[in-house]
Amino acid sequence: MRFAKKALFFGAAIALLGLGLLLSRCSLEQVEELRIMERIPRTQIAGLIPGEANIAGTAGSYHDQYLQAPDSGTTCFYFRYRLQARRTDAQGRTSWRTIRSDTRSVPFLVEDESGTALIRIEPEHARVSVATQQTRTVGDRRHIEERIEPGVPVFVMGYAEFGPDHVEIGFSQPGSYTPLISTRTEQEERGTAGFDSLMLTILGLVCISLSVYALTRAIGINQTLGYAGLVALAIVVALVWQSLIMISNDLEDAHLRLNAEDQRRSEVVADILDGVGVPWETGNWQALTSLVAVSDERLSGEARSALVDQRVALARSILRVERIRDRFPERLVARRMDLPMISRFDLTETERDRLEEYEIDYVPTRLAGLPASIMAGVGLLLTLVCGGVGMHKIKRKRWIENIPTVSTKGVVYGVNEIKGEVVVPEGQEPLYGPLSGQPCSYYHYLVEEKRGSGKKSSWVTIEDDRRGQKFFCRDKEGDIEVDPEASDVICRTRSARKKSRRRYTEKRLPVGAKAYVLGNAVVDPQSHDHLVIAGSDDKTMPFIVSDYSEDELIARKATVGFLLINLGLNGFMLIGLSLTGFMGDFGPTAFLAAAITPVLYLMALVLVLMYNDMVFLRRRCNAMWGNIDVALKRRFDLLPRLVDIAKAYLEHERDVQQQLSRLRSSGSQLTSGEAETMSEASESVMSQLVGVVEAHPDLKANETMSDLMRRVRDIEDDVAFIREGYTHAVEIYNTRIRRFPEVIMAGALGFRAQSFLNA
Repeated sequence: MRFAKKALFFGAAIALLGLGLLLSRCSLEQVEELRIMERIPRTQIAGLIPGEANIAGTAGSYHDQYLQAPDSGTTCFYFRYRLQARRTDAQGRTSWRTIRSDTRSVPFLVEDESGTALIRIEPEHARVSVATQQTRTVGDRRHIEERIEPGVPVFVMGYAEFGPDHVEIGFSQPGSYTPLISTRTEQEERGTAGFDSLMLTILGLVCISLSVYALTRAIGINQTLGYAGLVALAIVVALVWQSLIMISNDLEDAHLRLNAEDQRRSEVVADILDGVGVPWETGNWQALTSLVAVSDERLSGEARSALVDQRVALARSILRVERIRDRFPERLVARRMDLPMISRFDLTETERDRLEEYEIDYVPTRLAGLPASIMAGVGLLLTLVCGGVGMHKIKRKRWIENIPTVSTKGVVYGVNEIKGEVVVPEGQEPLYGPLSGQPCSYYHYLVEEKRGSGKKSSWVTIEDDRRGQKFFCRDKEGDIEVDPEASDVICRTRSARKKSRRRYTEKRLPVGAKAYVLGNAVVDPQSHDHLVIAGSDDKTMPFIVSDYSEDELIARKATVGFLLINLGLNGFMLIGLSLTGFMGDFGPTAFLAAAITPVLYLMALVLVLMYNDMVFLRRRCNAMWGNIDVALKRRFDLLPRLVDIAKAYLEHERDVQQQLSRLRSSGSQLTSGEAETMSEASESVMSQLVGVVEAHPDLKANETMSDLMRRVRDIEDDVAFIREGYTHAVEIYNTRIRRFPEVIMAGALGFRAQSFLNA
């Protein structure tokens, strides 16, 4: 069974890693699509050259070709129609199934203020994005239509080719562009691509981090810091890898596209100048400045304007590539890649004004406020809820790890961890499981009934019975009584049965089973001569009883706690990615910045764990000290009654009364040093009283005096038990706050060493 479970985790780790890498690759493709949109500047149709094109305008007819949408009958150039039927399964779940799908298009024109371009939709090569869709439901049928209608704004990215009558935008030619026809704006399409890339990135990181989780479960890594370090390392490596690939792709593609654009625009300029007989050194854009600036009768106004358009368009492309190349960390990688760069050339004042006019319309890709807020809200919820609950689970695991195991003879007052066998006390009948009939010291019996049908059915609890009784935990050195009342009982042994619409479940702690107990040892309230493990009024103190081994309990707590911490870490990363997207950064810098978040989360996790450990150990010392304080005050309260009874027999009554008065007046506020003094003084008084009692048989035989002396002896035993537990707790606490790195936090947050009680 254990081998099968490990194999299952190994398989899950491999599958999750593969899925995470696939999602990361898809994220890179979405980012690349976004970056291509940013690199190809918007161009007026009249200024297009053969190659990648980014245009926008309104849709118009080409030779009066139209379509009629199947459902609405609307005149359009493109439609995608789906007819869906409602289906209801046996459980009552409703779903829609497409029974007809039809997509059609006709060529249409995109027109701006400078001219028109012909668009032939090629669904197999280009993605068609329609801003709105029309849905109409009639009975069990649903009609869905998406359309491109005459007169709507259209954004197109494709490959420009020149025909005899029109510039035609195609989508099947190779090149660095995103084949896209959209009724949305370019900014909306870039924002959508950015949102998709962030979602794919976070999903990929979730899968990668969960693969690490599954791997640690398979190989049995239960150390919290080791696990968190592995998860953080995997996420950092994944993000840095994505960033480096993105940087390399950005730089290489930007330079290749710029060089290709330079060559194509040089050919266009050469054709214009050759047509009017003006010589030009091909590719010398700086020399073209003087040709544009000088009045030359051979250059018509239209030709001069075309030359300006080509220079401004190339200058815009150079400017965008420089933005990519000169920012951090791209400039560090660019130096090693040794990519050729086209030099800037001087622009005339008119060209600079036109360039500024074009660039002022450029809006960086930015995640919209609502999606960013939703992402950040989900991330914050995951961080707080999953991280908080995960830390609670880990805190219980840390209790099991940090508290050392002792034998039953080594149990001291306070929190202890013991292991042994469940033994029923002599003369006591064990409990019997209601379902199994087997003897046990604790059982939880649950009866549930299935009510309702289909997806509305649910299991309803009709009986929930928990019963437990005291038992002995016995090891090789002896045994100690355990009262499981108010404990967290975690049972491995269980029985189950299902009959008709009812299911019966029983969890039990069998007699003779191996027992693990982590709980508070207190003085037996009846005999006062031994310790028992029982519940404490302080609910923050652990109390666990189980028939699992310590390692198995740690693994169980780690399984849930590690998963929740994992989700909390990814939630924290989602906050960081949403903020970078809202600020308009979808480049490698955002991914590198996101790579810091796991490190910050890990640091916060380490600090919280160390702080919680030190708080728990300090509270343990304070609780022990409070018990000593109470026991000593109880002893002080009994002494006057002893003195009153022994007055007639005391030869030095005045001295004893004076000592007693000093003890009572100073016993309300005790430090550890004062407690030692008070304890010694009270013991001195007690020794005098005991001497008097032994010397006077009548006093010794006094029933009230005997009862008081017994109660004092009980208190003395209590003090001895509690003192030993306090010493043990202080030793562990002082050792913890003096080791590295806890000593740094202890000094900063005021964790001071506790004093031992040596009296």
